[in-house]
Amino acid sequence: MGESAEQSCQLLGPLGVAVQLAITVVCAVAMLAVWRCESPRRRFHTWAFDISKQVVGAAYGKCYNIAQATVLASVLEARRDRDDQCVWYLEGIVTD
Repeated sequence: MGESAEQSCQLLGPLGVAVQLAITVVCAVAMLAVWRCESPRRRFHTWAFDISKQVVGAAYGKCYNIAQATVLASVLEARRDRDDQCVWYLEGIVTD
């Protein structure tokens, strides 16, 4: 692991987890803002059940991309230019 592991991005490291939490908070605030601006506004429970499939799908995609990036980076660990988890995560999102 040596020098490459210290310089490569780690999705499950402190910064990676903080970024994932920040993305989740931004998405939640955006969804709540859309609900607040609806006219006529649905009851909160109805709205929450309506978006639950989006939340589950997004969570699945996020977890899948993190797992895929982690596995690919560890499998290709011998190649110093291909062991960056964040690059594999971005590739997973772009091709999704």
